[in-house]
Amino acid sequence: MLVISAEGAASPTFPARKTLTAGKSIIEYSEGDEAFAQDFAARVDQVFQPDLAAAPDKLELSVDQIEQQRDDYLAAMCHYLNLAKATPRMTKTFDGFAKLYRDMEAWQSRAQTSLRNFQLWRGPDLKARLEAGQVVPRLKMSADGKGVDSNFNFTEPAEMEHWRLPVMVSSSRDTETGAALAEKKISEARFMWRLYTQPSMAREKIHMVCHETVESALVENYLWSKDRRWFCEGVANYVGYKVIEDKLGPNIARKFYDLDAQLAMYADLRSSTHLEKWAALEVQQKQNHDDRNTRQGMANYAFATEVIFKVAAKHGPDFLPKLLAEVGKTPAKKATIKTIYRAYQKLYGEDLRGYLPARD
Repeated sequence: MLVISAEGAASPTFPARKTLTAGKSIIEYSEGDEAFAQDFAARVDQVFQPDLAAAPDKLELSVDQIEQQRDDYLAAMCHYLNLAKATPRMTKTFDGFAKLYRDMEAWQSRAQTSLRNFQLWRGPDLKARLEAGQVVPRLKMSADGKGVDSNFNFTEPAEMEHWRLPVMVSSSRDTETGAALAEKKISEARFMWRLYTQPSMAREKIHMVCHETVESALVENYLWSKDRRWFCEGVANYVGYKVIEDKLGPNIARKFYDLDAQLAMYADLRSSTHLEKWAALEVQQKQNHDDRNTRQGMANYAFATEVIFKVAAKHGPDFLPKLLAEVGKTPAKKATIKTIYRAYQKLYGEDLRGYLPARD
């Protein structure tokens, strides 16, 4: 049952926001977006299923455990990255992401029942309201004035009971309309809801601690260039998986990162994937773009990782420290993806680009 109401007083510039109730969810939206809100509301139950009812199996590794074994995990990453020891930046990245995910675990179960409300925003509308001085909880203009920053780090679980998870519609990235747009945004909302609430995501978070630490080390020590994205993301996923596999074995490690499942999920995008044109995140953000939660963006992660796994299968896991040793002969600030290609060609007599997905 849908119940529609107005909420908040209109400002001299902007009309009041509206809400509708769909089951146990409140959905907030702006005037003129009634059809989109109705389409989203009609599908909102999909956000919470089927994971809410799934009984998670026992975790083999927790965030607390990897924090306790931090030095061992950092040393394992350094082995694959041809580094003598972890740098302060690596340690800071590891600690920062471990703390973020540990804090999230603290209120995960509470969030399953309290985090059920949504606020739908068109990018230009939200930006205009923020620029005019309207207060939108946990959303604000970015420092450069070009985008919107969010702060979802809650200190108390109770803060989530009345908070509405933002669902953003970009005028440039989201060209779909009607049911297609609603389905896309439901998928994104489901991803975010699972990230905050589902124990099943705990393994992914542990892998992400390793991923982010490895990526920071690659950028710091080997490759700063704007064309680095596919290589750094692929290596970060690969090494994140390998350090867990080395400790817990392949069967358990696949629960933390399952490349085959990722490839199957995005198989339809293989022929349209162009990894060499995958821009670094800071480049995307300057263009007011971020593809991390889009299907193509997530497909890029999978196909980039596949490249590294395939090369490791052919040449062995030691290929990576050997490759990075060769790459390291070039200062990081001067290295580009071509430095990677030349080093690989020198070591193995073949073109690394031959492993990239074939395009139509």
